[in-house]
Amino acid sequence: MAAGRALRAGVRALGLESYARQERDASNIVTAVMNPETIANKAILDIMRNKYGVIAGGGVEERHGKVIRLAHMSITSQPIYVLQTIWALGSALNELGMTADTDEALASTREALSPS
Repeated sequence: MAAGRALRAGVRALGLESYARQERDASNIVTAVMNPETIANKAILDIMRNKYGVIAGGGVEERHGKVIRLAHMSITSQPIYVLQTIWALGSALNELGMTADTDEALASTREALSPS
């Protein structure tokens, strides 16, 4: 659960919105992020995978091209993988012309990962 909350904190700090509008509705194993309207979903996913080594999924059926799916289960729930995912997503967004504060997103993610 901590990994998902931390990942969503980083996503918000990047200026993106989680598909689940309320934290209570969010999944413990995967987070769907609304794709920025001005950037092609495939471009984000390709950069994350090919340049940064982070595999994320796109939406399926009616959400195809509209969401980015970020896993945080099993090994990917470890803090290093959560942080790497946020870093790759923020970096991809910046490369594609969106202004995303990756440093702030990483700080928000780290804070959410810290024990209370």
